[in-house]
Amino acid sequence: MSPGFPLFRLPDNVVLSVFRSMEAVELMLLTMISMRTKEIVCSLNLHPEKISLDTRASCNLEIRFSPFIICVAFEKLEKGNAERELVEIERPEKVGFYVTRIVDYRTFEGLEYFINGRMEQDYQWENGTFEVRDYIDHFMEILHQDWIDELSVMSDDAYPPEEIQQLVNGLDIRLLSFSDDGSLRISDDDMIIYLNAVKPTRCFYLDKSPLFAWNHTRMSQFFVQNLDYIYFKAWKWLSSEMLLSMISMRTKKIVCSLNLHPEKISLDTRASCELEIRFSPFIIRVTFETFEKRNAERGIVEIERPERVEFHVSRIVNYALESVDYQWKNGTFEVRDYIDHFMQILHYNRIDELSVISGDAYPPEEIQQLVNGLEIRYLSFFESDSDVDMLMYLNAIKPTRSFYLSRSPFFDWNHARMSHFFIQNLDCIHRKMAAGEESIFVRYKGTYHERKESVLGGSYIKRKDGTEAIVYSGYHWFHLILQEFMSI
Repeated sequence: MSPGFPLFRLPDNVVLSVFRSMEAVELMLLTMISMRTKEIVCSLNLHPEKISLDTRASCNLEIRFSPFIICVAFEKLEKGNAERELVEIERPEKVGFYVTRIVDYRTFEGLEYFINGRMEQDYQWENGTFEVRDYIDHFMEILHQDWIDELSVMSDDAYPPEEIQQLVNGLDIRLLSFSDDGSLRISDDDMIIYLNAVKPTRCFYLDKSPLFAWNHTRMSQFFVQNLDYIYFKAWKWLSSEMLLSMISMRTKKIVCSLNLHPEKISLDTRASCELEIRFSPFIIRVTFETFEKRNAERGIVEIERPERVEFHVSRIVNYALESVDYQWKNGTFEVRDYIDHFMQILHYNRIDELSVISGDAYPPEEIQQLVNGLEIRYLSFFESDSDVDMLMYLNAIKPTRSFYLSRSPFFDWNHARMSHFFIQNLDCIHRKMAAGEESIFVRYKGTYHERKESVLGGSYIKRKDGTEAIVYSGYHWFHLILQEFMSI
């Protein structure tokens, strides 16, 4: 684009205004025309959401500007290395500029895309002297970025690790995504070659379970010492990490160093004893089958060393439940030993939800021993015969934040006694919502369905120390209790 081009005869501020009115896709194309257009686009300080490089089949650079996904595809020269049957990264013959636009969660792609009410064509041109790295540097410069957010490679990649290393040399590779076609046997040697060549700085992603036995000592030298985050798409790997932590102190230390953080840990003692750990979209349940040594007077089962431990992992995929189960005979571990084990490897010191029931298999004092020293955020109580019974559990377990009663009680509350615990100790009893406020209830029964309902509101309670607690219930009886609380 020569200086005599009509647009450039206009004042600089007008030219800049014209460029600012353009879509990101058009600006990316204009940068390829001349140094003048490149300088103008550079001055706009465009910042993409993500830049990815994919070398698995061909070589594609992907740039994301919502709602656009720009893919710059390099058609390489087919000069194969006879010994390695690999294609060297050289100067591409053609460059394709493909655009996808997402509109109302639908994707439009292919030879046409929709911009500003007009149908536009994708672009391609024959390459001149630019190499693939020149194009990468070009887009990095105009987008003011010196890193690749995600680099995708494959075990039988068209490019050997050393060529990929040259392609991204000097750039920070935030995430390395490694995949295979499922038919080739990958070794940890191959994996280490890629990791040492590319050196991701933050995260490693493995698309499938490997078909080799990991040398944990060798692999951990890279994983544990260099990365902040490791993600495995194959969902059984999560269960493998948890199970590996049970094998030896060495594997436990490795898993500890991965800094895994669950969304929620729950303990349910209503029928048996079950520890639930949630890593979205996974749910891990560890169930302890206890010895049937009953206390003749109380008719309950003591929490002792379990005979057998069951390890159940599940996740929902496309509305279908996938699961896998493991079980083993227990040795010297008691239930609390298992709880402490998982708390340690997950860097956790609390139970987010503890579920109990009146007439539980375990008495309050045994549950107290089971969770002693752990913060119980939320106590879920399902049935109770008396407020004395309920207070026995509350004083034994002492939840720090919230108490939930699933059913209306079948007894008369002694409000003075109950309020000593509720008002003085808890931040929340169920939840608060303004009176008459409409809440959306979503149900999935084959089809998506929403309905709105008005609910009875909650109220704030001021404690004696001046802080506030929240009380909510849809039941009228609970608000009568609240009135009694307020009068104390």
